[in-house]
Amino acid sequence: MGAHGASELLVAIVDPNAEVDPSFVQWNIETKDGQAYAGVISSENPTTITMKSLAGVQQIKTADIKSRTNTGRSLMPEGFEGIGADALRDIITYLQSVDGSRFRTLDLHDAFTTSTSSGMYQTQTSKNDTFKFTKSGTVSVGGVPFNVVTPEKAEGASNIIVLKGGPDNSYSKTMPKKVDIKVGGFKANRLNFLGGVTGWGFNGNNDDKSDALTVTVVSSQGQKETLVCKNGTEFADYIRRIDVPGSKFAEGVVKNHQMRWFTKQLNEPMDIDHITLQSPDNHSAPTIVAITAEMADVNTPAPAAAAASTTPTPTFALTKAGAGTLILTAANASASSAPVAAPNEDANFKPQFTDPVPQPPATRPANGPRVLLVGGGSSHDFVKFFGGTDKATLAPHVGWVDFTQNANGVPAILDRVDVLVWSANQPISSATRKALIDYANSGKGIVALHPGTWYAWKNFPEWNAQIIGGGTHGHDKLGPYTVKITNPDSPITKGVTPTFEITDELYNYNPDPKATPIEVLATASSPLTGKTFPQVFIVKHPKSRVVGITLGHDARAHDLPEFQTLLKNAVEWAGGK
Repeated sequence: MGAHGASELLVAIVDPNAEVDPSFVQWNIETKDGQAYAGVISSENPTTITMKSLAGVQQIKTADIKSRTNTGRSLMPEGFEGIGADALRDIITYLQSVDGSRFRTLDLHDAFTTSTSSGMYQTQTSKNDTFKFTKSGTVSVGGVPFNVVTPEKAEGASNIIVLKGGPDNSYSKTMPKKVDIKVGGFKANRLNFLGGVTGWGFNGNNDDKSDALTVTVVSSQGQKETLVCKNGTEFADYIRRIDVPGSKFAEGVVKNHQMRWFTKQLNEPMDIDHITLQSPDNHSAPTIVAITAEMADVNTPAPAAAAASTTPTPTFALTKAGAGTLILTAANASASSAPVAAPNEDANFKPQFTDPVPQPPATRPANGPRVLLVGGGSSHDFVKFFGGTDKATLAPHVGWVDFTQNANGVPAILDRVDVLVWSANQPISSATRKALIDYANSGKGIVALHPGTWYAWKNFPEWNAQIIGGGTHGHDKLGPYTVKITNPDSPITKGVTPTFEITDELYNYNPDPKATPIEVLATASSPLTGKTFPQVFIVKHPKSRVVGITLGHDARAHDLPEFQTLLKNAVEWAGGK
């Protein structure tokens, strides 16, 4: 775990439910005799489920199971933010002292170019030219920790780097030629790569020695070192195991085809600011799954290849401290056959905000809908922009409008709200989640604004699946880009310039084909990848009028006339005006 950066560790500590590896998600199981169990399913066969839980290890016969529910939550305890900044720094320092001083797994989310849930090389519809991972999260290959992201963990977003190459009519030929990976100053003298495969690469039956990938390492001081990887040396074709001298077979990482890994030594240690991967744009399409920077002893040889393994599933000891309070006391608890009562999810829930909620009028005013703006959470100045600016934008056009950050206090007044403008990304209780679904099903209007279109809650998939038709798992860095109106006849785009410039976070919103369908009204193409993403859309909810607007990070968006017109139109349409 210490191989992750401080920012990643901080999120994992203070919000363990922000991103839960599917292998470590908590399941609730109820048996036919009324017993309840909560824990991680470590193994399963047709007759038995083995669950590692807060009480130890239980084996449950499948024939005895009445129901099983994936909570989407982690077993890790919450509330560490209460110990203060100094104590959190000490925890992170300790975690990184274990292996973080040597290894740093790099965050490739902004560099991923496509998904292994579809074809990657010849066509997107092909079922054969992609990978099926056997493991996800931190996977050890040859003693090196790599962060493997599966399609499930990416939640519809990209999870692998495939760079431009292959035949002219191939899907991989549409990929970007290069990507940048932010490192943030970690000092390293080696780079470890999981991938080392290509589409249309060295296959053992040809003499292909062409360049496959150029790696440019840039230090915080601006120094550069360039590493060139070749077909037949580090890279080989993905289709089957083909050994080459510069990389090694990564046993057990994928179910099909082959995965390889290799280490590149730098001439001298560097405080790495960023790494650029670039394809020569030839006949082969280089592919990278994960990268780990390493600061190794100069006398230590590069790690030998070994069978891949994953970090074992943790177990915990739970003790009762009176009044029904449960305390997590230690890891690696011994097995116990005692069942664990199914938790009341809201029993220990603490809302992030408790400010008084506004009180809408009892009846809808004659001049327009009652509009409630709900924000609060992280990464945005909700009060200034989503509250102050947006409230001022809407006030002349609606019957009543106000703002709150107390998202969990909202259910009490939803029966007096005609349009809910939701941008909050804070934790919400199960009662609030149910109230939002009920609100949509009652036929009221919803505008999901900026972070409201994110995959914000692992334990609330209904928000993305039912209400906003998909979601956002990543965005381009804050900067200028162009928004294009694709449906100028919609009442939501009425009066909006057909093409306008904005400085914002370009949200990589992806519709979910299994979710409620959407109608795209405006798009933007990423200056980084060239991919086009919906920016404004209608969700075809069976009962509610729902609009998604991905724009809106700061004043440069909220003060923009085009943004204000879109927001006004969306609220009026959602409110039935």
